[in-house]
Amino acid sequence: MLEMLRECSIKRIERGILAGVLLFFTASCTPKKAEAFELGKWIRCINEKAGIVESSETKPYIDSVDPEDEYFADVQTAVEWGVLNTKMKIKTNSPLTREWAAGTLMNLWGKSSDANIKISDIEDSQFKEQIESLVSFGIMKIDSDFNFCPEEKVGREEGLELLDLLVSKMNNLQEKRNTIIDWKDSIDVIEVVPESVSKANGTMVLHNDGSIDIGSILEWQDSENGETIYGKVSSVENIEKDKCLIAFEDPDIFSYTETTDVSGNSDIDFSKAQITDGNGKVIQESALCTSPSVMSTNGYQKSFKVNGYTVTVHGYASGVSAEVNRTLSHGSKLYAAVKVNSVHCDYHFLSKEDSIKNAYFKVKFKSEEDLGLKNGAYKNLYGDFSKVETGNFIETLKSIYQEKKDETNDTLTLAKITVPLPGNPVMNLTLNLDLHMSTSGRVQITLSQENELGCEVKDGKIRLIKEQSAKADTVLKSDSKIQAGIRFALNMTSMNLCDIGLNAGAKASVKTTVHMYDSEGKSKSEVTDVPADVADEAASEAKDVMVCGDIDAKWLLNVKFNSSKSLMGKLGINRTISLLSDEQDNIFPDGKRHIENFKFVDHCTRGNRTISKTPEELKVTQLISLKDYSIAVHLGESVAFQIRGLPDGYTKDDLIYISGDSNVASTDGKGNVKGISSGSTVVTIKTKDDKHRTACSIMVPQVS
Repeated sequence: MLEMLRECSIKRIERGILAGVLLFFTASCTPKKAEAFELGKWIRCINEKAGIVESSETKPYIDSVDPEDEYFADVQTAVEWGVLNTKMKIKTNSPLTREWAAGTLMNLWGKSSDANIKISDIEDSQFKEQIESLVSFGIMKIDSDFNFCPEEKVGREEGLELLDLLVSKMNNLQEKRNTIIDWKDSIDVIEVVPESVSKANGTMVLHNDGSIDIGSILEWQDSENGETIYGKVSSVENIEKDKCLIAFEDPDIFSYTETTDVSGNSDIDFSKAQITDGNGKVIQESALCTSPSVMSTNGYQKSFKVNGYTVTVHGYASGVSAEVNRTLSHGSKLYAAVKVNSVHCDYHFLSKEDSIKNAYFKVKFKSEEDLGLKNGAYKNLYGDFSKVETGNFIETLKSIYQEKKDETNDTLTLAKITVPLPGNPVMNLTLNLDLHMSTSGRVQITLSQENELGCEVKDGKIRLIKEQSAKADTVLKSDSKIQAGIRFALNMTSMNLCDIGLNAGAKASVKTTVHMYDSEGKSKSEVTDVPADVADEAASEAKDVMVCGDIDAKWLLNVKFNSSKSLMGKLGINRTISLLSDEQDNIFPDGKRHIENFKFVDHCTRGNRTISKTPEELKVTQLISLKDYSIAVHLGESVAFQIRGLPDGYTKDDLIYISGDSNVASTDGKGNVKGISSGSTVVTIKTKDDKHRTACSIMVPQVS
């Protein structure tokens, strides 16, 4: 009996496994209920996700797609990159099928496979080769009967998953290091063994056999790393009977070769960088430090002056930073910084017969921008705020504020860093750092981004790689702006092949609102152009005045692919784009933008005040007697303690008020408590001789 049960169980398990296997293999051809995905929308998604640059051609490439069609521009763009071809018959409102998904994806990728795969149902498909390649690469599957099911519809979710997978492969080539230089027949390349070489001066000493002339291309091995180096002879000077001093410069390899094919990938080691300061002076020639262990902890540091600012460049193996400091004319302290680290570079450059056939350049890096301005003594900077009249607050404040102002609005070139790319002696990467900053009041902004930027060129057409995330930490009390210019360039010797320039930063404006209270506690509000920090400082000296602000802070994230300084830019293969849409550019898209006491709140709480009147006559009591021993004080509100009685011989002038937590509620010497931030605390009220005391619980409600 037990044996029979065991056999039945085994058979049930086997049937379950078989059913699971059949379900797995037939899943590709099983109709799925999914959101419909129009072919035109699919093509648009391909262009957007792959970064294919929009076509400017207005004449239809495909006759079946009318210029009035919603997806006409998307089809034109897809044809230029090769996703579609002009012989195709397309209905943009037809559903996306598996064969169209496979065909367009493989055309996008541009790869093919030689694998011999049996697929039973694609003989009549116009995408037969693309389907076979896509299946061989494992991106799409066939069922157990070797069917692809080309007419089966593909839903939006499934289609976008396939597209994301393929674009990820395209954007992460991980090229092997390769250098192939096929010189033109007219170019004479001479192998030499220099007795000495000065890279800084571009000179070498050679044995002179009379074969070297001006214009000759020399090839030699670097004594430090054994890599091949090329130089074009610019002058020859005999210094001894059999020796000459050669001056050389980087050759224009692109013009001198029939074919140049270089590729590679590398984490950038800034310890091998040459660093030039903002004045154009070389401040670091090669390695940052001779000891790797010291270099990894301390790195390299050098300070210099640019336009009155002290700039300190700090280099270390994984990155570089440039910090800016300056004391402004009236004592305010300015600090700014640009940091770039964790840089990884992938590249491939193929030229034939003076034209670029294919190119790929991508940098992945982290960047950060900081800006801080802390005012000096406001009394020294703007004037004596005790002279500000409460009843005429804004007018008198303006007259004082206009006397002096510490502000900055400057653009600085900070540094240029050049790093050799390992394995390819003719290749190097340069990083340029610039900084623009402006502010006229107290500010602290810290911005950071994770960037993956690049471009791919195929037959003169360009697609962009632009993955980026950003975050910010800000304390803003005035209008301000910081923008860092971070530009990477891929160079072959001294020629800039292609470059990527990121302008990253933020600009912010603060609208200042002053609330003025009359003797009955009624509020009158007025917007002023005086910075919020100045108005707030003045209000601390003025009775019955409170200040709040509204912040509008936006990201500045733009990127330029291939400037006019680069070879690709000169050939017209360039683009400038914003990394953000209008909906994405606000630093606080869903958060709080209103500040009171320079803390973010949901909305303005500066309403009319409740004025508490203290009885004129106090009872003589054994203890300090209060009307209320628990008080709720709203954020920004001031409430007076109501003293009912005091021990004999004491007056209210003999009382001291001490807050247990002044960050929640503060007190003054006149018996008032003010709500600073949500929370609770206890205020101790005692006589100056410390013989009598009592306590009052204070609660500052959270703003709803």
